[in-house]
Amino acid sequence: EVDENEFEITERYVTQESWETIFFDLKNKFGKDDTYWAIVNNNADEIAPAKASIAEHLADIYQDMKDFIMLYQKGTIASKENSVAECRYLFETHWGSRLTNAHRALHNIVYKENVQNNDFYESEN
Repeated sequence: EVDENEFEITERYVTQESWETIFFDLKNKFGKDDTYWAIVNNNADEIAPAKASIAEHLADIYQDMKDFIMLYQKGTIASKENSVAECRYLFETHWGSRLTNAHRALHNIVYKENVQNNDFYESEN
């Protein structure tokens, strides 16, 4: 664990316009496969299915990773500590679960036919 020391050093580099460009490019590439159902765990007592977007999740992850890299590359000890602390915090609270959900959705898109034709997944009749 790394603590943030100088909070004013933490910056955001990816603009809303950049995020939207990435989001819409990905959304267009995924087409109808962009939307999927994910299990959302908002707190310990509440787990529910919710519609999600692969494009949105990947754009969010890109934004946080790009911000991390840009701040880390400043090269000062404070910028490196802040970038690592912020990245870890955002992984725990935001994009870690989105990464897992998006990965599952991408896996299903790529291997959909294989999974559907697998005897293991067929019901016993």
